[in-house]
Amino acid sequence: MKTPATPPVEIAPREASDRAIFKRLQQTAADSGRLTEPDPEWQLALAELLPLSKHLTDESVLESLNRLMHISVTVHHLSPRGRQCSMQTTLLQSIETDYGDNPTVRYRIPKPLRALLAFSPLA
Repeated sequence: MKTPATPPVEIAPREASDRAIFKRLQQTAADSGRLTEPDPEWQLALAELLPLSKHLTDESVLESLNRLMHISVTVHHLSPRGRQCSMQTTLLQSIETDYGDNPTVRYRIPKPLRALLAFSPLA
């Protein structure tokens, strides 16, 4: 079986708004410098995600986040021994929404995906 060349981590949910929101979550996580910490969590104001949403509503952002929670992807990478591997994972480990005066979204990215993102250029 021929294995694919190792691409940068590229994750492509189906809807454009989902892709934009995930890219923002991914960028926030990468910019934090905490991808390799044991159990990092990131937080964004829901208002920061609204411009990326299909309908510019809190509900549409939450719908996108829910879809992202249920997307399973296969990521091709090199193992620590230099072998071609593929890993199946979800895009997000958890999402928590705080509906206070300034609604926020806290999220976690699964550990195996964080490790790949930490050492791969963003797609």
